[in-house]
Amino acid sequence: MHFVARSDIPLNHEPMGNVASVLERQALDPNALLRAKRVLEIIPISRTAWYDGVREGRFPPGLKLAANTTVWRYRDLLALIDKLSVQPKAQPATRSRKLKTVLSRSSTVSKTTVNNK
Repeated sequence: MHFVARSDIPLNHEPMGNVASVLERQALDPNALLRAKRVLEIIPISRTAWYDGVREGRFPPGLKLAANTTVWRYRDLLALIDKLSVQPKAQPATRSRKLKTVLSRSSTVSKTTVNNK
């Protein structure tokens, strides 16, 4: 039986941990090309969320090597991490004045309907 060493499998087989520890273990060349599985070890989101982000332009586009093979440049992922770590967090959405008015009217209507019965 012949065993081949693969760079995408950690030798100690421990859980990958947080992003910082993953980046420390991966002394990769910035020009390295990474497949989706490896990308998702670095950017800890679901596969669907990743591809949605690529399609919407929030994440870097991949490079098509073949019909079923897409890769991303490691340097693009590092730039994405920098961009996301500097970006301010989104403020929670607040209800608009119009929506508040509609909601308050509907609750008033339902209260008067209940009181008239």
